[in-house]
Amino acid sequence: MYLPNDNVNVAEIFENAILQMRDKRIEIKTQSWVPHSSFENVHIKTIVDSEKANGMFSFHLMYLEPDAEIVNFELDGMLEVHSVIEGEGICKIDDKEIKYLKGIVHNITDGEVFTLRAGSTGLKLLVIYAPGYWD
Repeated sequence: MYLPNDNVNVAEIFENAILQMRDKRIEIKTQSWVPHSSFENVHIKTIVDSEKANGMFSFHLMYLEPDAEIVNFELDGMLEVHSVIEGEGICKIDDKEIKYLKGIVHNITDGEVFTLRAGSTGLKLLVIYAPGYWD
């Protein structure tokens, strides 16, 4: 299994990237982190919101502080893709656990209920929702 070189700070690359859209450029570092509306110690930075993508998808950075959890989150009518860019954690769906390490990409499908728990150093993900989402 290929995992990125530990010396490469993927999170820093994304946080300092520039999103080039047809009509404008957005420096991702200027976008604000906002608290998750349902889970403590979880923060979201929206890169492409659903409106800009005509409802088809949305693209976010998500940071779970050390030992933070998203518990029993059910997807309703969407796909969620996680790409681990920093830290580690565990994603549990039913009785199956997926270890989240830098370089892992995992998709969660419509109707699945999952719990995500950050490790002792926190967990940073790129998250894509299709169709787009954020409340």
